[in-house]
Amino acid sequence: MTNNSYSLYLNQSLNLERLGGLISKNEIFNLKGFLGSSISFYISGLQKRFSIPFIIVFNSKQDALYFLNDIELLYPSKKIFYYPEISKEPYLDANSNNYNLLQRTELLEHLNFSKADNSIIVTYAKAVSENQINKEDLKKISIKLKVSQEISFDELNEKLFDLGFRREDFVIEPGEFAVRGGILDIFPYSSQTPFRIEFFGDEISRIRSFDIDSQRSDENHESIKIISNIRVSNKSKGVGNIFNILSKDTFVFVQNLEIFYSEIQKNIAKANLNFEKILDKENFIHPERLFANPSSIKNEIKNYKIIEFENPKSNKSFKINILPQPSFNKSFDFLIDDLRSKKQSGYQLNLCCTNIQQKNRLNQIFMDLNNEDLIHPIILPISKGFIDHSEKTLFYTDHEIFERYHKFKFKKRFKNKLSVAMKQLNHLNKGDYITHIDHGIGKYAGLQKIEVDGNIQESIKIIYGERDILYLSVHAIHKISKYNGKDGKVPRLYKLGSKAWALLKQKTKKKRQKNSL
Repeated sequence: MTNNSYSLYLNQSLNLERLGGLISKNEIFNLKGFLGSSISFYISGLQKRFSIPFIIVFNSKQDALYFLNDIELLYPSKKIFYYPEISKEPYLDANSNNYNLLQRTELLEHLNFSKADNSIIVTYAKAVSENQINKEDLKKISIKLKVSQEISFDELNEKLFDLGFRREDFVIEPGEFAVRGGILDIFPYSSQTPFRIEFFGDEISRIRSFDIDSQRSDENHESIKIISNIRVSNKSKGVGNIFNILSKDTFVFVQNLEIFYSEIQKNIAKANLNFEKILDKENFIHPERLFANPSSIKNEIKNYKIIEFENPKSNKSFKINILPQPSFNKSFDFLIDDLRSKKQSGYQLNLCCTNIQQKNRLNQIFMDLNNEDLIHPIILPISKGFIDHSEKTLFYTDHEIFERYHKFKFKKRFKNKLSVAMKQLNHLNKGDYITHIDHGIGKYAGLQKIEVDGNIQESIKIIYGERDILYLSVHAIHKISKYNGKDGKVPRLYKLGSKAWALLKQKTKKKRQKNSL
């Protein structure tokens, strides 16, 4: 049981009912006292009540990520978008974050072309300060493909190059495509997964999404939209901030308007400062185009219903009696005394655990202390515990009891260990020397399809001494790395199965042990 306690809490909340009524009448514009993860609980409850678009704007990225962690957990069926910054340091950080670009693209496509109108958007000041392209420019960098469509394979290749896609041996991250025979793999910026497009002559015969780890296709698609890099460029005809394209009935929740405007101003000032340090300015986009004007954001945001939730200076506010989870200094005696006292006062107790192992651990601890009936832990890994005195309900977290750092955990993310290893493979050239952890040094001979148990599998071809060949599955790519020798000396290649590599590893191990002594 994960979310039943949360649902019961909100369904019985008189505060939530009263708050919803005041917001409907435009009688409330500031929320006070929402500490811990309580703001996530209440905003998810309000969204279910109103069923219209919400955007929640935080002062910092960290606050936004904690909230995103909670809202995805509490509202798993909801379409939730995260709108991050593209680069960490304006003009100094040359490489944009492809995963951040993907998430921004997903949102822009949704806002410009989707009919769904009750999504939740989570963002922060620095991300909002970065401008985005308009709907017309978004169309220009998009390609629509469908099954049975006639399009030249070479023509599609050229279009992808024109849109800035990179050709690689494998697609690993957004902005890449790969060609093998009559199959084209592509990872657009508008999808969490890449697509495999199969051709029969100049006709698309099949479109499927596939998994990066296994390289296996899973879901069929009748049509897809490929969107390229959405970064503002000198070719972009129209740019603007996110408030230009939100639906007019959107509720805008802002952590603190004064700090929000200040953070935007700081980011733009830093961008201007970094831009002035650049010598070849003609190769960069001017900050006035790349970043939103603070005054334009102020004007745009006025068109929406704005609700602040951390502004102590506001007078017209809805105040709630919520306190953060107290510190127990890892003492279960203090914790048990607190829980027993709250239970006797009629409080509903919820002890939230990160996973089943933590739940079992806590159950065992309470049993060992003869308090197994005091509370029954639940799996609900929220970021911060709190006590809602108004509703006589508390949610404590295991990581705060044990004073551990809470790790963010999100519903979706395409990055993984295999994709990182495959990224290194894309930088290998035929003839490069590589080291296999079990078989030693060999020569990389490219990728080759082989049949394994009746299935065609992509493999890495490695040549060893006496022309021995090893075919390594892409799933075992973690076993190889690029060879780094001394002064460019060509390494000796040994026959597969020889004892030379094992002896060399043993000799090296003994040498390291001797040096450590």
